Amino acid sequence: NCIIPMISEVINDETIPPGPKESSLKPALNSAHLLMNIVNDILDYSRYKRNKLALNLGEFDLHEKLTEIYHLFEMQCKHKGIQLILDICPNLPKLMYSDKNRLGQVITNFLSNSLKFTSRGSITITVQSGSIDRNYINFKITDTGVGIKKEHLPNLFTEFGKIEEVEHRGLNPQGLGLGLLISNQLVGMLGGKTGIKVVSNFGEGSEFS
Repeated sequence: NCIIPMISEVINDETIPPGPKESSLKPALNSAHLLMNIVNDILDYSRYKRNKLALNLGEFDLHEKLTEIYHLFEMQCKHKGIQLILDICPNLPKLMYSDKNRLGQVITNFLSNSLKFTSRGSITITVQSGSIDRNYINFKITDTGVGIKKEHLPNLFTEFGKIEEVEHRGLNPQGLGLGLLISNQLVGMLGGKTGIKVVSNFGEGSEFS
């Protein structure tokens, strides 16, 4: 936990030139955030098994949170030559009442998966009001990655549900196969009536919402 604020403090130091910040410090900060997400997944898995996952609800700036997540992945996408797009509906309210950190955890899990399995094209974060109930907000991550075969879709939300196809092998060597399982549980707790929806065409890309 102390690594992230320390690196952030150095990045904000105006006496350090921008070159080292872009080439070394910001990637290091991104890696620290993603490592923390893996640790959180392990801790949450233990809570999930004991039915102890909890929310901390409150009002927060949704646009600010989405921008923060965007910047977390911006540098990594740039290194891979992938375009990262944040598309927020202009009519979306600025303030939201939910669990800021849990919502961020779900979106980060989606983006981490898209980044691992996308080598060209783009990843798009789309946020808009629900088509049926305007009180709900729909979050959608679309990528142009390797995609998922239909027979593997049911395995995505199982314990340690990694896909071991040749096309996926080596793209996610450090993944635990817990992120989507936990995210699906959190989406239900946050009010998502149908859980996570996945639409994927093998060889073309995937959409998580």
